[in-house]
Amino acid sequence: MALAIAVSRECDECVAAHAHAVVLQRATPPEAAETLGVTFLLLAVSAPRVRLPRHLVRFRQISLDTWC
Repeated sequence: MALAIAVSRECDECVAAHAHAVVLQRATPPEAAETLGVTFLLLAVSAPRVRLPRHLVRFRQISLDTWC
């Protein structure tokens, strides 16, 4: 939920912090992708094709940094 709110507020630092928390709770990349996708659909955020990949890349970077 917090990750979705951070994305809706377009706060990159908040997204990074909450993505890190999601990783620590052992969420998978598909779960993060679903959360981000639903967030964009419900909020009708402009240019989701630009932001969604950026947030997914950040999630993957954090998950690799955390578990490697």
